[in-house]
Amino acid sequence: MRPLLILLALLLAAPVFAQTDVPPVPPGPGKIVLPPAPPPRPTAEKIATVNMSAIFNAWTRVREFTEELEKEKQAQEKLVKELEDQAKEKIAMRDTPGLGDKVRKSLQIEIIQIQAKAEYMMKAWNQEVKERLDTGISALYDEIREEIAKYCEANGITLVLAVEPNKAVEDAGKGGVDERLGRRAVIYAHTGYDISLAVVQALEARKK
Repeated sequence: MRPLLILLALLLAAPVFAQTDVPPVPPGPGKIVLPPAPPPRPTAEKIATVNMSAIFNAWTRVREFTEELEKEKQAQEKLVKELEDQAKEKIAMRDTPGLGDKVRKSLQIEIIQIQAKAEYMMKAWNQEVKERLDTGISALYDEIREEIAKYCEANGITLVLAVEPNKAVEDAGKGGVDERLGRRAVIYAHTGYDISLAVVQALEARKK
């Protein structure tokens, strides 16, 4: 399951969360529409960090989501394997010495049909997985953002930064300095700022 969880985490590049963010307003035809003025900045700044990969890996809902996909994947692979075995049996029959041309051609047609069906099933399944991942991860990500916002409002946090602890160490030797630094949203943050565990606990509490 670890590769799937890593995939889920890499699909998302978590942005910065802030209570003072103002969504852009699309301009009308022929004129520029400015966004509304933001509210006054808090007199006391309180900063926190979150590790989105850790939240995804720890949250039960994410594990249930990926485990369900994994079960369906195994069932699909079993069906494809059955078709491949059928094709192998037909190929062995086709290659039997002394077999008539008519029977051999008939078997060849069956082999082509079976192989085409197996290939189609795998392509269709791969496309379905991609669509379900996109939809499912997007929904889970929205829930995490919502819980982070609630936690910040309840605890007076004014700014949340996305971090990946030890990422610089993991990236050592992989690309140039500029490339490695570009992968990080925050270069350094004390772990005391991290609210990831509190967010996971709040997400898990939703089920109770």
